[in-house]
Amino acid sequence: MKHIIKDVEPDVLTGYKLNSTNPSYINFCKKSQRKLNLNDALLDEQGYLCCYCMGEINSENMQIEHWKPQSKYPKLDLDYNNLFACCEGNKHNPKRKKGSENIHCDSKKSSLELTINPLNKDCETETSYFGDGTINAKNSVYNKDINDYLNLNYENLKRNRKSAWIKVLSNLTKNRVKNNEINKLINVFSEKNKDGKYHPYCQIIVFFLKKRQVAGT
Repeated sequence: MKHIIKDVEPDVLTGYKLNSTNPSYINFCKKSQRKLNLNDALLDEQGYLCCYCMGEINSENMQIEHWKPQSKYPKLDLDYNNLFACCEGNKHNPKRKKGSENIHCDSKKSSLELTINPLNKDCETETSYFGDGTINAKNSVYNKDINDYLNLNYENLKRNRKSAWIKVLSNLTKNRVKNNEINKLINVFSEKNKDGKYHPYCQIIVFFLKKRQVAGT
């Protein structure tokens, strides 16, 4: 997962809450343009990555995730710090085999409550990766979120993460990148590009680049 730093709440959401006698997420979304504006704000904030799996998303294949579920925390349904852009979790894939083991992220989580939070830096510092793309946490509670609630070790996600790292690793080997140049690459994959986007699955790349950097010192 990647740590998300919240921007200022977008005007479209602030204005709606100030000018509504009984504001609610459902009523907010009744005007499609308001919803699109909120989508755009979340996408820009997150660099067009899903808040959980780090897969690339856009305005057409994203959904808004309530970290604290609406069913249990209705008063937080318009709290901007509770709102994230999330992928569809494979649920609309026509080739997907039926079963909850083949969906992930919010589609898997549904109304379950998480402990691991993209707003906390430890979603990065407490997690690590293996060569096959597996994500693992240092504590059992986070691992339950990762595996049981979000299904982030779904085979397709593992394969995608592994592929993202292998491409970078191949370039490192091919171009004989020296250790003192790895820090530049870490910065590249830690920051948004000129289009305001992060590289998909960037954290697994940063994780292994840092390991190579330490090993080479």
